[in-house]
Amino acid sequence: MIPRYARSPVNRMGRAARRKAPSRRATYLVVSRRAKDRCELCEISRVELDPHHVFGRGHLPGIPATTCELPEMILGICRRCHTLITDGIDSALDDRAKHKAMAMFCERFDLEYDPLAEDLVDEMRRLVRVLDGGE
Repeated sequence: MIPRYARSPVNRMGRAARRKAPSRRATYLVVSRRAKDRCELCEISRVELDPHHVFGRGHLPGIPATTCELPEMILGICRRCHTLITDGIDSALDDRAKHKAMAMFCERFDLEYDPLAEDLVDEMRRLVRVLDGGE
């Protein structure tokens, strides 16, 4: 019989994710309370909600991770809506999520965004620049 060697378990969480875990938990709690057990997009109630980072987690140039981690930039949505958005199946639903997040962001920081903007990611970049005093 061949001896088996003990292998260390696969680390499912990277260093950055471990560092951000406490603040993300607190943010997700705020998002969950705001959603009140109801998907913030399709409004189905009494479902388990997934936190959806509307503009990613900081990988888009011009939209820093600190902005992406704000509660306004994260929606509590059902698994179905999350899959439709992340798999690129429903771009209209993705746009709705972006509009909702941008409206909450603008309300918090007393900004205005152009709801008719052709590229919502570019519009979010513009808002970040305005907030930073660059525009």
